[in-house]
Amino acid sequence: MTDTTLQAPVGSDDIVLSLAHRLAQVLETEFESLKNQRVEAFEAVQPEKEALLVRLKGLAEAREASVGAAAWSESARTLLLRCREAHLRNECLVRHHLVVIRGTLDALSSGGQGRVDTYDRSGRIGRTSASWSDDRA
Repeated sequence: MTDTTLQAPVGSDDIVLSLAHRLAQVLETEFESLKNQRVEAFEAVQPEKEALLVRLKGLAEAREASVGAAAWSESARTLLLRCREAHLRNECLVRHHLVVIRGTLDALSSGGQGRVDTYDRSGRIGRTSASWSDDRA
């Protein structure tokens, strides 16, 4: 079996499509690991994800440096956008897990009293002081 990435010219859509397909698979594995809270599986895919991102970045930079280089094919752009969306989805899930963990640690360290996290109008989490008793008269 021959390696098609060595036969194709640097920056070709075939290489980008191949790398992007693999990245999409890795991102899906990463998502499943996050969703099921399997830290070891999540950490196991990070080196490959990083290598794929570095390779894709290098191809994009080589493409930009080429004089008169045409844009990526529509299928390559579409797949790369799907990868970007999957990465953002995973990032959102990581952030959610961090908020939950921080909230749990804060509740444990303060004995469940004092400060709680609430959402402001923009959807961001802001910390406010709260009393657990009903102060309304």
